[in-house]
Amino acid sequence: MDNSFTCLCDGIMMWSSAISAAASALKFDLDSIFEITLRSPVLVIREQYLIHAIQVDRFHKK
Repeated sequence: MDNSFTCLCDGIMMWSSAISAAASALKFDLDSIFEITLRSPVLVIREQYLIHAIQVDRFHKK
Protein backbone atom coordinates (compact mmCIF):
# COMPACT_ATOMS: atom_id res chain seq x y z
CA MET A 1 0.00 0.00 0.00
CA ASP A 2 2.71 2.44 1.01
CA ASN A 3 4.84 1.63 -2.02
CA SER A 4 2.01 2.11 -4.53
CA PHE A 5 1.13 5.46 -2.96
CA THR A 6 4.77 6.56 -3.36
CA CYS A 7 4.67 5.44 -7.01
CA LEU A 8 1.47 7.43 -7.53
CA CYS A 9 3.04 10.56 -6.03
CA ASP A 10 6.17 10.10 -8.14
CA GLY A 11 4.02 9.71 -11.23
CA ILE A 12 2.09 12.89 -10.47
CA MET A 13 5.34 14.78 -9.93
CA MET A 14 6.70 13.50 -13.24
CA TRP A 15 3.55 14.60 -15.07
CA SER A 16 3.74 18.00 -13.37
CA SER A 17 7.31 18.56 -14.49
CA ALA A 18 6.45 17.34 -18.00
CA ILE A 19 3.55 19.78 -18.17
CA SER A 20 5.79 22.53 -16.84
CA ALA A 21 8.38 21.85 -19.54
CA ALA A 22 5.74 21.71 -22.27
CA ALA A 23 4.08 24.86 -20.98
CA SER A 24 7.29 26.86 -20.95
CA ALA A 25 8.21 25.56 -24.40
CA LEU A 26 4.79 26.53 -25.76
CA LYS A 27 4.57 29.77 -23.72
CA PHE A 28 1.50 28.82 -21.69
CA ASP A 29 0.60 30.42 -18.37
CA LEU A 30 2.14 28.06 -15.81
CA ASP A 31 -0.04 29.12 -12.88
CA SER A 32 -3.31 28.31 -14.61
CA ILE A 33 -1.92 25.03 -15.93
CA PHE A 34 -0.83 23.92 -12.45
CA GLU A 35 -4.16 24.99 -10.98
CA ILE A 36 -5.94 22.76 -13.49
CA THR A 37 -3.30 20.04 -13.12
CA LEU A 38 -3.98 19.68 -9.42
CA ARG A 39 -7.65 19.13 -10.21
CA SER A 40 -7.32 16.67 -13.09
CA PRO A 41 -3.84 15.74 -14.37
CA VAL A 42 -5.11 13.31 -17.00
CA LEU A 43 -7.40 15.84 -18.68
CA VAL A 44 -4.68 18.48 -18.79
CA ILE A 45 -2.14 16.08 -20.24
CA ARG A 46 -4.63 14.94 -22.87
CA GLU A 47 -5.53 18.56 -23.70
CA GLN A 48 -1.88 19.64 -23.97
CA TYR A 49 -1.11 16.62 -26.12
CA LEU A 50 -3.99 17.49 -28.46
CA ILE A 51 -2.89 21.13 -28.68
CA HIS A 52 0.64 20.02 -29.49
CA ALA A 53 -0.59 17.47 -32.04
CA ILE A 54 -2.68 20.14 -33.78
CA GLN A 55 0.27 22.55 -33.88
CA VAL A 56 2.58 19.86 -35.28
CA ASP A 57 -0.06 18.90 -37.85
CA ARG A 58 -0.46 22.53 -38.99
CA PHE A 59 3.30 22.96 -39.17
CA HIS A 60 3.72 19.91 -41.40
CA LYS A 61 0.86 20.95 -43.71
CA LYS A 62 2.54 24.28 -44.56
